[in-house]
Amino acid sequence: MLEHPGQPDRRYLYAGEPLTIRVAVEATEPVADAVLGLEVRDATGEVLFAADSDMMGTPLPPLQGSTEITIAIGTVPLLDGAFPMSIQLKDRHGGRLLDFREGEDVFEVVNPSKAAGSVLFPVAFDLSQPSNRSVV
Repeated sequence: MLEHPGQPDRRYLYAGEPLTIRVAVEATEPVADAVLGLEVRDATGEVLFAADSDMMGTPLPPLQGSTEITIAIGTVPLLDGAFPMSIQLKDRHGGRLLDFREGEDVFEVVNPSKAAGSVLFPVAFDLSQPSNRSVV
């Protein structure tokens, strides 16, 4: 499930807004060493971001039964586009793939500014008046 500040009025988020991804996990048998991975791609299939819970310093506790894992993206630094995600759950030690969702979830970003490109940089322009001091 995807959540952003503009819901329920709009299905897309604005460039720079936060995005929350909620992943429901149903472990039919206990999983002691699970790792959750997230991958975000652009429209051409190029990987823009890939990380997992271990890389981010958040190892998962043992999974058993129903669990919800939340992935919080503070600000989405992308401009206009639709971005498919892949989510995978694997066993840390055996490398066994437990579950995989490729491209089933897509988030859309709309850029309300006139900036062009694919990445939102936090840029500010400042106009300063030159000083009238003489340099000696």
